[in-house]
Amino acid sequence: MYELKDESTVHILMTQFFEYRMSEKMSVGQHVAKVEEMAKRLEDLGHKQDESFVITKILHSLPKSFAHLISAWDLTPKSERTLANLLPRLQKTEILNRSMAGLPIDSDEENESAALVCKRAGGVSSCHSCGSKKRCKVDD
Repeated sequence: MYELKDESTVHILMTQFFEYRMSEKMSVGQHVAKVEEMAKRLEDLGHKQDESFVITKILHSLPKSFAHLISAWDLTPKSERTLANLLPRLQKTEILNRSMAGLPIDSDEENESAALVCKRAGGVSSCHSCGSKKRCKVDD
C-alpha cells in the first residue's frame, strides 16, 4: 500500500515538473527556485534529475521573451553549460526585457536573483549583488 502511495506521489510530481511554465509575473530567481524545488522533491523520492535536465527544464519553461537566450545558450560550449553560468545570463536577460518593455527594475527582486546566482555558484565567484569574491552572507 505504501509503495502505491509513493508511485502516485512521484507521478503527480513528475506531471507538475513537466507541465510547469514560468509566468511573466515571476522573477527568474523565483522560476529557478521553483524548478530546483520540484527536482529536489523528485530526488527525495528516488528520481534524481541531473543538472543538464534541470537546465533544460529551466530554459524551455521560460516565457517567449527569453527565446534569444535559449538560442545563445545552445552556442555555449558544453563544458560551460552549468547552472552557475546560466543564472547570471537569465538575470541579465530579465533586466534587459524589463528595460525594453519600459518597466521598472525592482531592486529587491534583482538582489534576490543576484544572491541566488552567487549561492548557486558556491559563493566563491564574483557576487552579482555585492561584487565580492568571498562567500556571500546567503551562504552562511
